[in-house]
Amino acid sequence: MYSIKCTSTEFNALIAGLRLLAVAMDKGEVTPEDGDIGSILSSDGDALDADGISEFCDELLEPRFRA
Repeated sequence: MYSIKCTSTEFNALIAGLRLLAVAMDKGEVTPEDGDIGSILSSDGDALDADGISEFCDELLEPRFRA
């Protein structure tokens, strides 16, 4: 498990980047072990698919919208 500290601007950039990654994966532009970004995604042997990334983003955003 990882824990990071970031500003809200940095957090928003992370979410935006993850959302763009999910779109690129849906289009087939990024794939696990592609020798580029996808290799970072799968560097520990497992990789999230586009739906998994979207769900992860939703989980990260959930606490921000709780009352």
